Amino acid sequence: MEGNFFLVYRKIFHHEIFRDQLGFRLFMLILGNAVFSKEGVEIDGVVVKRGQWFRSYRKLQEDLAYREGRTIKKPGLATLKRAVKRLEDLDMIKTTIIYENGGTGSGTGSGTVRGTLFEVVNYAKYQSFSGHENLLRNASRNAMRNARRNKNNNVLNNNELNNKATTTGEDPVTFYESNFGMLSPFQMEQIVMMCEENSDELVLAAMKLALKKNKKHLSYVEGILKIWRENNVKTVDDARAYELEYRNRLQVVHGGVKNGSKVYKHSRGYGSSTEKNGRDSVSFYEPGKWDDVDLDDIE
Repeated sequence: MEGNFFLVYRKIFHHEIFRDQLGFRLFMLILGNAVFSKEGVEIDGVVVKRGQWFRSYRKLQEDLAYREGRTIKKPGLATLKRAVKRLEDLDMIKTTIIYENGGTGSGTGSGTVRGTLFEVVNYAKYQSFSGHENLLRNASRNAMRNARRNKNNNVLNNNELNNKATTTGEDPVTFYESNFGMLSPFQMEQIVMMCEENSDELVLAAMKLALKKNKKHLSYVEGILKIWRENNVKTVDDARAYELEYRNRLQVVHGGVKNGSKVYKHSRGYGSSTEKNGRDSVSFYEPGKWDDVDLDDIE
């Protein structure tokens, strides 16, 4: 089934249908098997739209079979139809009968019945991609807020770190999506982990440095943070001081690193598994190489 997962609001556990064993199982069965594709699908000549499931009552009886002792039992046809009627009365589903001659009906009609289209009410609203993205984004933000709260509790007695709360009001997830692009669920998890290991402020600073170097990918941001951690950089001020110090050392050793001059290889460079000649053209990061970046702008 397309989509691989579906959303269920927790309030359903307080809905009256939750106390109806057959009704609840039936609704979850329809919800879980409903077509997810916005374009819909065609099954045996029947167009099944998003949020619909095409099924016969006979197959539904098999789907809802249950074990009682050593016996497998199926709900009776009349019992099943009463359960369907109750879901309709609760405005949770709609049904349309499909006949062999291609005709349709909502409960009355003639001819041989091929099956029934079961439609979840408001399916598109609750199962849309935008809904998933909003939920994932909110979950990531909540996770970062919790991580920040826990970190602040752990360093409550450390004045230096405790006074470094961000004053910009910026959120790493929002900043990334506004400047780099949309995040996948995996990338959101990565940003949450970055904030847990470092801080929101440092993650934002690393993102801004990467953005100013036109390196719009998360691996480059990770490279910056990795080097900062290895050099005990814990605040934005530490990062600024470290970058300036490293750049000054480069200028002494190599006679200055200027725009358009030769790029030197440094042992502290970071690259992924696609490394070539000591560097990775995609995710390589060398600290101190920010001659075209005003470090005072990193806030």
